[in-house]
Amino acid sequence: MSERACKDWWTCLNQEANSEIGQEPILNFGKIVRKKLAILFTSLFVLLRPRFLVVLLAAGVTACGPPTGEHWKEIGNIESDFIRFVQIDAASAHDGTVYQEVAEKLSGTGTWQIGFFLQGDSVPPNAGSRADFFSAGGWKGYRPAAIYMHSASGENFTLWDYEKAGTKDAPLSALCGAGAKEQYNAVQHLAARDGWTRACGLTDVDGKSVVTKFAIQFETTKKEFLMKAYNDIYTSSLSGPDDRANCSKLRAHIEADARDGREILINATPTK
Repeated sequence: MSERACKDWWTCLNQEANSEIGQEPILNFGKIVRKKLAILFTSLFVLLRPRFLVVLLAAGVTACGPPTGEHWKEIGNIESDFIRFVQIDAASAHDGTVYQEVAEKLSGTGTWQIGFFLQGDSVPPNAGSRADFFSAGGWKGYRPAAIYMHSASGENFTLWDYEKAGTKDAPLSALCGAGAKEQYNAVQHLAARDGWTRACGLTDVDGKSVVTKFAIQFETTKKEFLMKAYNDIYTSSLSGPDDRANCSKLRAHIEADARDGREILINATPTK
C-alpha cells in the first residue's frame, strides 16, 4: 500500500466504488471497504509482528511448549497435565518461594499432582495414563524434592525433602522444625478421638481445648493451619469407624494415641 493510498484512503475508496459495478454503488462501496480493510490489517500485522512476539516472549508466553519460569521448567506430564513433572534450577533448589510459585501457577488448571525434581534426578516416564503411573508404584522408586497435591479438600505439599528442597520459606505442610511432625500428628490424634466420642459412646475428653491452647502461641497462618488439621480430622471422624465393631477393637489404640498427643501438646504449650 503506497503512502498516497494511505493519505487519500477514503477518496480512493469512493472512486473505486463508483468505477466498479456502477449500478450498485452502495453494495460495491461495502465490498471495496472490506477489501481495503483486509489489506490494511494484513500490512499492520506484518509490520508489528516482530514487536508483538517480543512482548509475548518477555511476558513468558509461548505459543507451543511447556510452561516455564525464571527458575523452573516443566519437563513432563501424564494425561494432559493431570500429573506434572517440574525441574527446579540448582541455584533455586533450596528456595521455597520457587516451589510455591509453580504450585500457584499450575494448580487449579486440571492439574492434580506436581512432582518437583532437580537436574539429574530420575523422573517418571512422560507417557501413559495415571492408572499406569500408580500401577507401577507411582512416586515409589523416585526421589522428588517435593510433591504438591490439589484436591477438593484443599491444596498442600504432601512431601518435602529437607535435604533437596531445604527449609528456607518451606510451606507449613512440610512440617519443618524440631517436633513439628510429632505435634501435627498429636493434633490429628486428638481430633480423631474427639470425633469418635458420640459415634462410639466414649467419654468426652475435649481434646480441642488442648489443641487450641497449643496453637494460639503461633502467628495467625500457622495457628489456622493447625486448627484446620484438627477440624478436618474431627469432621471426618464424627460418624465413627465404617465398621462399628472397630469402636471396641480399636479403642485402646485410639485412646493411647490421644493420651500421647495430649502430653506432647501440653509440654509444647508455654505456661503463663
